[in-house]
Amino acid sequence: MLSRTEAVWRHLLVGAFDRSIRRSSLTQLSAELDLPVSTIHKALERPRAIGAVRGSASGLRVLDPKRLQLLWAALRDLNGDIVYATKVPMTVNEIEARLPISAIPTAYTAFVQHEGRNLVADYEQVIVYAEANEVRRRFPSRRGDANLLVLEPDPLLSRYGRVVPRCQVYADLFNLPTWQAQRFLEALDRTLLRDVA
Repeated sequence: MLSRTEAVWRHLLVGAFDRSIRRSSLTQLSAELDLPVSTIHKALERPRAIGAVRGSASGLRVLDPKRLQLLWAALRDLNGDIVYATKVPMTVNEIEARLPISAIPTAYTAFVQHEGRNLVADYEQVIVYAEANEVRRRFPSRRGDANLLVLEPDPLLSRYGRVVPRCQVYADLFNLPTWQAQRFLEALDRTLLRDVA
């Protein structure tokens, strides 16, 4: 499951990338995320050290969202969040169509949903945040190379909608060792990170 530190970073990145909000405060973040101020303060230590955020008497400011995004991507442990994996004898489109309504897609599926179409590359894996038993009921365990991965969702994820936010798509794709993930990351670099200062 995403750590509290990562949840703070995600919230700041969603604000910076999707809502053009770069200013906040420890108390405001604490209220929005329902986390102690001390947790927020600790989560910002490393981003402050690399110049991604700055805290002062006037509040908190995200100076370099790209740097914060890359920090998160490098520290993300996607494999540690896998709670279920199976081989499903269906196409990617069929798997996506049969997912439980509560499943929140990430990686390739989320990228395509954010963009409205796929002009990057064909992909062979569906990765979602969901309750493992709910997915297991629809897609029983089978041997072989897993093409459906289920990750443990954090308690705050559903606040961001039916698909993970683009910053989390980036962090998750960064941790996939496939050529397709590299292509999708390159596309996200162009749309999400290129003109960010």
